[in-house]
Amino acid sequence: MGTGYKWRRIQLLKTDDALNPHIPETALFSKPQLWTMLRQFENVIVKPSNGQGGYGIVQVSKEGEIYHIHKDSYKRKYLNRDTAYAKIRQLTRGRAYIIQQRIPLAQIAGRPFDVRVMVQRMPGQNWVVTGKLAKVAGPGFIVTNMHRSRGKILSVGTALSRSTVKHIPQKTIEAELDRISLLTAKVLGNRFPAKRVFGIDMGIDLNGKVWIIESNFAPSVSLFRHLQDKSMYHRILRFRKAS
Repeated sequence: MGTGYKWRRIQLLKTDDALNPHIPETALFSKPQLWTMLRQFENVIVKPSNGQGGYGIVQVSKEGEIYHIHKDSYKRKYLNRDTAYAKIRQLTRGRAYIIQQRIPLAQIAGRPFDVRVMVQRMPGQNWVVTGKLAKVAGPGFIVTNMHRSRGKILSVGTALSRSTVKHIPQKTIEAELDRISLLTAKVLGNRFPAKRVFGIDMGIDLNGKVWIIESNFAPSVSLFRHLQDKSMYHRILRFRKAS
């Protein structure tokens, strides 16, 4: 079955001492690991170690002896862990999966959001943040993918101003998003020197801490066309053409 590229990328990023605190606790999916992670965190994300677009993501939470399973619009509770595990295996279909602690993402009107940061470089030059946007999950969904959850795209500034994280200045959070995404690109770029672009999905928790959710090697540029201000979209295209 293999471990999948998401697991391998996470292990690579964890080798950097500055990035390690910003990576959710992660394990390869297995029955013992699932129960261990649920005991530790009570709420975990089970997601494919290959693939993108929010496909196949399952949220599992434990409340006493009750297990809650949430995938797309499916949301059900199970009264014992054997039936819960059987359902999880049905949903994962035996593919390579990983388990991560669920980060309590900041929300807008009760809907979680994360941030896509585009980091690019021209040949022989340093990595540069060329664009950022916020992806807001659709009503009732845990994934922020716009097409899968019928969510929406906002500028990062607008998202932060409407979000549950108002006790930390927006400039502070945006600077941290830039710092961590540039360091992420540097670590990945050292391992994959031919790469000229990464799309880093970043989460902001309820305390304002920034987390690395996922690194995309072929990120969609079209998301930036949904912003009213098209300057980031055009900048991303200029970097892509030049590299």
